Amino acid sequence: MILGAKPANHYQINATLSHSKEEPVERGSNFLPSVNSTPPSKPSLHQTDNPSSSQGNHLSSKAADTKPADSLNRIAHRTKNYEALQELTVEAEGLLGFSMDTAFCNMKPGFINDLISKAAGLLAELPLRRYRKLMQLCPSIEKLLQEFGSEEVEIFPEIKTGHGDLDLFVRFPSKQYFAIALRAVGYAAITYREDKEALYFKYLKGAKGVKRWNIDHLKDLSDQEFWIRKNEKELFGTSARDVRRPLTKILALAGETQLGKNSEHLYLDTNEVKALAVQRKSTTYVMEETELVSFIRYWLKKHA
Repeated sequence: MILGAKPANHYQINATLSHSKEEPVERGSNFLPSVNSTPPSKPSLHQTDNPSSSQGNHLSSKAADTKPADSLNRIAHRTKNYEALQELTVEAEGLLGFSMDTAFCNMKPGFINDLISKAAGLLAELPLRRYRKLMQLCPSIEKLLQEFGSEEVEIFPEIKTGHGDLDLFVRFPSKQYFAIALRAVGYAAITYREDKEALYFKYLKGAKGVKRWNIDHLKDLSDQEFWIRKNEKELFGTSARDVRRPLTKILALAGETQLGKNSEHLYLDTNEVKALAVQRKSTTYVMEETELVSFIRYWLKKHA
């Protein structure tokens, strides 16, 4: 996954790079996310609040076993989360450097260089698409860690399934699980038509008319859930009961893609978050990515 070391002076996208309408880079997101917090160092298992007291040297076996273990579990979860985020960030920086080099090649004049530019453009399309996906993943992971990092949340990015990658699998010690797909279709508004059981989008600038979102992201999430329950059971836990626990599926609209005006009965009956509850064979919650943290907080509180 990691393509190389961080390139120098490649922290901003060159204005000459083109962006497709599918999976765009969010405006104002030209800078890579920074991992501002670092995992804390491991505390000593023998450290007490008051070393001078005799009580500190004679902890009960229960306190000695549970408190350090709980603390180390939190540190372990947080460390793994930040390691995953750092790996994705480094990959994005490498892809950004490659894209900058390609953009420089495209600026060279001449017939031969025009051919080289076209070839480079074709070669750069896949890395650019990958870069856009990373620019969806990294900020979302960072937001989740800032909000839930102290709650032993575990975040698994890009789980390979037989139905494409699941962007994020998030689990909490309370046995609450979330499957999150981050998707974008440019500067557009998304609506759900119950009669067609499909998502539609309308560009807010340029092309007019409402178009069906040809990729069925709702079906993809359901298929990915089925695959994970069958092939990656350990994500849910070790017991048969854990594997049967519900998985909350979320379609998060990223970048400039936003939620349009939908039928009132589709919205969640709460003022805490704006999201659609789309029911087909199962329920998927559709919302803007900016609502993701609020929705998970609302859900955890509701099912506490």
